Amino acid sequence: MQITKQTILRRNHRVLIRIQAAHAVLIVVDGMEQSFPNHALTILDVFTHPQTFEEGLKKINTSGARNWIELTTTIQQLWTFGALIGDKQQSFADKQWRSFGASHIHIKMLNDYVRTTFFIDTLDQITGSEDVVLDIGTGTGVLAIAAARAGAKKVYAIEAGTMADIAEKIIKNTEVADKIEVIRGWSTDITLPEKADILVSEIIGDDPFGEMILPTFIDARARLLKPSAKIIPGYMKVFLLPVQMPESTIQNRIVQTIQLDKWKKWYNIDFSMLNDLKVDYSENFITANRDQAQQFEIKGEPILIADIDFSQQASTNLHQQLNLSTESVFNSFLMYFEIHSGTYKLSTHPTTSSTSNHWRNPVWYSPEAEKLKIGDAYSLSYDYTESKGSILTINRL
Repeated sequence: MQITKQTILRRNHRVLIRIQAAHAVLIVVDGMEQSFPNHALTILDVFTHPQTFEEGLKKINTSGARNWIELTTTIQQLWTFGALIGDKQQSFADKQWRSFGASHIHIKMLNDYVRTTFFIDTLDQITGSEDVVLDIGTGTGVLAIAAARAGAKKVYAIEAGTMADIAEKIIKNTEVADKIEVIRGWSTDITLPEKADILVSEIIGDDPFGEMILPTFIDARARLLKPSAKIIPGYMKVFLLPVQMPESTIQNRIVQTIQLDKWKKWYNIDFSMLNDLKVDYSENFITANRDQAQQFEIKGEPILIADIDFSQQASTNLHQQLNLSTESVFNSFLMYFEIHSGTYKLSTHPTTSSTSNHWRNPVWYSPEAEKLKIGDAYSLSYDYTESKGSILTINRL
């Protein structure tokens, strides 16, 4: 796709930048890497806020036709690569952030006592009097305040959204306000006056990777943390649980004989050709709260699909391919995660999560899974990318 003078461009907030050499930078988007000339940094800076291609060009100093050609070529390459995107273009991850300026999400998180105290207790356990703490996605500032109260010398609270103003007001009303500095922006865009000893961040979504925890932590390790820094949470394990979704739920999502018979009776039309429709696995899921998830009958042992050490993880994309055999008949997979820090552990397994758990469990349902018999072999493929989120596919072998 070619850019016109009136194409509105903005920098993709999920861009990661590495200085590669004197005249080149390495840019990472969705786990893909590409080298660009160093004037790409100027271009990305100019398009931090949405504006037309023409307006952006006027703000970049150029001299001579050759420089102009190189500049416009680089802008086109950044657009094609995904480092520049359209003003209305949204990735899966961008959509995850839309609600964080609204009260309801913060109400749910603060009401999740087990979740919040998991982080507070870990901070109490590991924070020393000389530690500098970095809180990414501070929200209401609750974890920044907890870090300061745990004895931290200095806390930098990063917030890109409108919540930064609210967090600053909340923090100012505490006895530790002098230790905390609120910094507005994306952590991947900002720099700190000093490197941090501890990173704490609860940017974990219903899709546990959907709030960009992987690229955010990778970037923080590279630029904002000391080599020996501690990270909260330290580990994350993600599981799939074979479950039987209630028929009343399935019938609204998967074409079944009972539905075809009903429609034939109602309309005197044969709709059996609907079975030929391609299954879109990126849309083939729902999310269930704790009470809903507890209504699903568990049909097998948990399947580990991701085991992340946040102090070591280097990739922003995930892939897991497994060949398995069924232990029973089931029609869906429910995702849950565990996070670990120090001696503390938190799980969103539907039968063991707390009553205050605010996370919802993604549930993938599959016509193929419905047809599997006990002992049948099938392949399970899990992929996560920044642009599409988590996608699960299941095929009979």
